[in-house]
Amino acid sequence: MNKQINIIIFSSPIPKENEIQDVITILATNIVAFHLRKPNASKEEIRLFLQQIPIEFHIKIVLHQHIELLKEFSLKGFYCSRLFLENNSPKQIRKKYPKALLSRGCHTYHELTNSLLYDYVFISPVFDSISKKGYKANFDFTKLASIISTSETKVYALGGIEPSSIAKIKTIPFSGYALLGYIWYNNTLSLQYKLKQLGLC
Repeated sequence: MNKQINIIIFSSPIPKENEIQDVITILATNIVAFHLRKPNASKEEIRLFLQQIPIEFHIKIVLHQHIELLKEFSLKGFYCSRLFLENNSPKQIRKKYPKALLSRGCHTYHELTNSLLYDYVFISPVFDSISKKGYKANFDFTKLASIISTSETKVYALGGIEPSSIAKIKTIPFSGYALLGYIWYNNTLSLQYKLKQLGLC
């Protein structure tokens, strides 16, 4: 079992009230990365978002689009979506952005076993998704554990994760887990309470 469990948090894909302040609060915790995913945002909107974040937190931020902004900001890396990879390869990206960590999402066992070109990957959904209704878990935990135990790439669990499911996550040698829905879609709990439940504050 992997004793150190790292936490990654994804942004809300859509704007939220007081979002910048909430993101700064999240970045001030000991998360290992914050994935900035805004599918409908222009490059200028992402640039403005980053400009509002204190520069000392930029090293935790991973972009999901507008990769050229890596030339303007000292960020952690870039997430390679399936669409992005249709016209780009990890080797090309590494040559152009040598300091950026690269990640991608995996939705099948085959994708998971073919991820050597990335610094870390996500396997999802490990539980029924909170943010995407109808997006059901479809992995056998025993098989996942077997594959991950021999993987040379860090693997993070994603999809439907909340405090009550973390104990099960820890039974598999994941490098950590990532959250989206629990952070941004559960409006009955405060952000501070959620972060405390995750052991982040």
